[in-house]
Amino acid sequence: MCGVSDKAFRMIQELLGDAFEHAKILASLNDAKRIIRKLSNAYKKIDACPNDCMLYQGSDQELSRINVVVKKNRKPQAAKVLRYFPLIPRLQRMFMSSKTSVDMLWHKKGPNLDSFLRHQRDGEAWKVFDRRYTVFSSDPRSVCLALASDGFNPFGNLSSRYSIWPVILIPYNLPPWICMKPSSFLLSMIIPGPKMSGNDIDVYLQPLIDELKQLWGGVETYDASEKKTFKIYAALMWTINNFLGLDHRRFLSPGHRYQQDRVRFDGKVKDRSPPIKLSGGDNLRQLENVHVTLGKVQMVTEKNVYDNMIYTILNDSGKSNDHLKVRKDLQLTRIRHDLWPRVDEKYLTAIFSMLNSQKDVFFKTLKNVVFPDGHSSNISRCVDLHQQKLSGLKSHDNHTLKDYLLPIASRNVLPAPVSVVLADFSTFFRRLCSKSIDPQQLPLLQEHVVLTLCRMEIIFPPSFFTVMVHLTLHLVEEYVRNTAAPEGSIAEGYLSDEILTFCSRYLDNVESKINIPVHVDDRLSKDVTKNVTSMFPLIGKVVGAAAFFNLSPIERLQAHRHIPLGSTIHSRESQWLVCDPNIQARRFKTYASARDNNVVVGGVSYYGRLVDIIELNYSGQFTVALFRCLWVDTTSDDEPYILASEVRLVYYVDDEVDEDWSVVVHAKPRDLFDMGKYNEHCLSLTRDGNLEESLTDAINTGEEAADL
Repeated sequence: MCGVSDKAFRMIQELLGDAFEHAKILASLNDAKRIIRKLSNAYKKIDACPNDCMLYQGSDQELSRINVVVKKNRKPQAAKVLRYFPLIPRLQRMFMSSKTSVDMLWHKKGPNLDSFLRHQRDGEAWKVFDRRYTVFSSDPRSVCLALASDGFNPFGNLSSRYSIWPVILIPYNLPPWICMKPSSFLLSMIIPGPKMSGNDIDVYLQPLIDELKQLWGGVETYDASEKKTFKIYAALMWTINNFLGLDHRRFLSPGHRYQQDRVRFDGKVKDRSPPIKLSGGDNLRQLENVHVTLGKVQMVTEKNVYDNMIYTILNDSGKSNDHLKVRKDLQLTRIRHDLWPRVDEKYLTAIFSMLNSQKDVFFKTLKNVVFPDGHSSNISRCVDLHQQKLSGLKSHDNHTLKDYLLPIASRNVLPAPVSVVLADFSTFFRRLCSKSIDPQQLPLLQEHVVLTLCRMEIIFPPSFFTVMVHLTLHLVEEYVRNTAAPEGSIAEGYLSDEILTFCSRYLDNVESKINIPVHVDDRLSKDVTKNVTSMFPLIGKVVGAAAFFNLSPIERLQAHRHIPLGSTIHSRESQWLVCDPNIQARRFKTYASARDNNVVVGGVSYYGRLVDIIELNYSGQFTVALFRCLWVDTTSDDEPYILASEVRLVYYVDDEVDEDWSVVVHAKPRDLFDMGKYNEHCLSLTRDGNLEESLTDAINTGEEAADL
C-alpha cells in the first residue's frame, strides 16, 4: 500500500479503531493478511540441491534430508528452496474474472486493417504457429506466453555476490496497453541465491515445463464472459534471452566495401554469407547426436548496449569498455594500431571518448532540458555537473535519454563520424521500439542496423559489442523487507500484491494499482461536450480555472480569421461563424490531450512556443479553443492563433555551443498506442512522413559522415 511499512500499517489500524469505535476494524496486520490470503493462489516451496543438480520433489522428496542447514532458531531447513507459483490456477483466474476474460480475446478480435506490426499477433511467427497447430489456434482463449528472466542483487551495495533470478511469464493475448503492465506479469518462480544457476536453470524450470505439458493437452476452466466451462490451452512461444555480439559484416550485401576492409576492422576479409535461418525441426535434427553436460558454467551478465555506449563515451574509469586491458588485447591480436598502448602502459584518448571540457558541455545540455508534462521525469535532477555523472535514472528516463537526447547532447562534443553513428543507432532502436511498425520497412531497418554496426566496429573496440535485452525488475524496492530471507520476502510480497490487484479490478472509481489516475485527465466531461459541434470536434479539453478577459480589436480579428467558415454540411455553425465572437473570452493555463486525430500539416512545418490558450464564445452557441503561438523565423506576426487539432507537441533542447539554436524533439504520449485509423476503440495517431527525416536519407547521411 504505497510503500507503507508494516509498523505504519498497524498504527493506521489502531487509529481507525479509535476513530470508529463501532466499526469492525481488524486488530492486526496478520489478521488482514489472513483474510486476503483466502483469495490467493498459494506458491509451492520445493527443496533444491545446493549444487543446482536436482529438485527434491515427487519420489525424490525424501532426498532433501541430505542437504539441510540449521538456522539460528535451531530449525533445520533446506540449503536451497525454490518458490514456485503454479501457472494453471493463475490462467484460470484470468478467465474466471469478468474483468479480464474479455481482454484475453483481444489478440483474435482486435482489428488490424493496415497490417502494421503493433502486437506479437501481427508477426509472422504467431501466424505460422496458428497455421501449424489449428486445434490450439481455433479457440481464441488459448493462451500464448513469453518467458523472461534476469538476475539481481537484493542487497544492493551491501553484497556483490548474491544473485536471485525471478522468472516472469507474460500473456500476449492481452492488448499491448495491458500486457506489458506490471499488473499483467505472472511471477512463475524465484530461483534462489546466493549464486547464479547458469546452465542449470533448466533444473528449476521443471515444474513450469510439467504444467505447460498439461496445458497443451487442455485444462477445464470456467469462462465468466460466456458463463460456461471450456478447455484452456497454453503454449510458451517466446523467451527473452541474452545475446552476444555478432559478426556484423556477414550480413552486408555481397560485394560491400566493408567486407574487404582489413585495416579498420579485425584484420581479416569477411566474405562469408549470412547464416541460413533454421526452423525448429532443423535445429532438433542437428542436435540429435549432441550430448550436453550441464555443468557449473557461470552466465555472463551483459550490460545493456546503451550503458556500454554512455559509459564508454564518457570515459568512465570503472564502467567504460575502453581501458588498458582492452588496449593490450588489441595489440595482442595486432588490430587497430591507433589504439595500442605505449611501452609505459599509457594510451591516447580515443576518438569516441570525451575530455572533461566536452563532458561539461554534454552534461549542461542534459541539465537544461525541460520536458512536456508526462513525457519524462526531471532528468536534470539526475545530472551532477560537479562530478560529471548520471545517477538515479528510471527505466523510461533511460529510454528518453539514450533514444532522443544522446544524439543531441553528443553532436557538439564528439567528432562527426562518432556522433552520426550514435544518432543512427538511436534512430534504429527508436523506430524498432515504436508502437507501430510498417512491415515493409523492416528490410530497410535490417540493412540500416547492419551498416550502422559495421561503422561502429570501425570506431569502437571489440569489447564494446556486448548486447543484452534487459528486462528491468523493481522487485527489490517493492518487496524485499526482510533481508535475512530475501526470496521468501519477495514471494510473500508478490502474493499479497497479486491478491490486491485481483480485488481492485472490482473497485470502480477507486485509485488502485490497475486504476492509477493519469497526471492530467483529458477525458471529456458532460459539461464540456454539451457545446461540442460537428464542425469543431474536441480532441482534448482546457484544464484549470478560467480567467475572463476582453479581446482587443486586433486579437479578435486575428482569432476569428483563423476559424474556417465551414460548408453546407455545417450550415448551423456557419451561420454563427458569420458573426464575430464575443468580445469577452476565457484564458486557461493548460490544455489536456493525449489524442492527435486530425493533424493538419502543410508543405512547410512551422515551429513556435505556446504562450496562451484562449476560448472563443460564439453567441453562447458553441466555443472554440485556440492556441496563441510565438513563431520562429516568420516575417509577420499577423497569424499567431492556431487550432488545437493543427499542432503537434514538441520540446526544444538548447544548443550549449551555439546559443542561437535549439534542437526540436517530437514528443509522443507514453500511453497512446497507434492502432490504425480504422480502430474506433483505441486512440490513434495520424502517420505523417513529413515531420521526420526519412530512413533512407538518414542512412545515406550517416554513411557519408562516417567516411569523413
